[in-house]
Amino acid sequence: MWVPDDAGDARDIEVDLSAQYEAEAWYSQWFQETFPARVSDHLMRCYLNKYGGDVDDRVRNGIEVAGRLLEAGFAAPALVFAASSVEMCMTHLVYEGFVLGAVFQEAWAGRLTVRRLDLDSEKLFKEVSKFLARFGIDLSRVRLPSGELFWETWKDETWPKRKAIVHTIESLEGIEGKASARRGIDCAKTLLDDVAYPVALALGFEVRDGRIAWHDVDLEDPVTGEKSRSNSEGESPFKRDTRRR
Repeated sequence: MWVPDDAGDARDIEVDLSAQYEAEAWYSQWFQETFPARVSDHLMRCYLNKYGGDVDDRVRNGIEVAGRLLEAGFAAPALVFAASSVEMCMTHLVYEGFVLGAVFQEAWAGRLTVRRLDLDSEKLFKEVSKFLARFGIDLSRVRLPSGELFWETWKDETWPKRKAIVHTIESLEGIEGKASARRGIDCAKTLLDDVAYPVALALGFEVRDGRIAWHDVDLEDPVTGEKSRSNSEGESPFKRDTRRR
């Protein structure tokens, strides 16, 4: 069995794919056994401080584009954009941050997120539910504006229809097709506003002008206990190119 050496930095084993896969399996099993007993709020804050703003922008842009497509009568692409917004929000504003808080390394957090993330699985639901319970959020009770349950709508309707549209070129027709796309858009808004934002607030972020100020938060050194004010606005892989083409 492979055991990590000096925290098992992922970059150290890039040249050995078999060791890489074994290492991922080791970390995945270790994460499953230890989570959520040990999760660093400090590392989650650092992750969200670095990437949260750009991910938030992409998610909101996806929701906006989905709404415009639906208004123009294109229900199928509207649902795809809505589902992609849920996917990005769940992956990078909810899941990857708490994986980093558990494994303490950004490289391994990224690898485990890819390995473990199955967007409509019971495993994901249970892991995310355990994490959110730390912040008083019951994922099984999060509801859309219509009163329908978020997770049931996502798992049973939005994600399956997104896969059918993308992989088998299914279409969404008529009133029910538009309603399905609307529920997908509501899923994205609900996950962002009623799940990701409350977690960020609990971690010490603030709302300014209706948005979380991701780039400005008190970061406490876990060793010294000293707090410093971060204002991180560096480049991230999620930054949108807003230049006109």
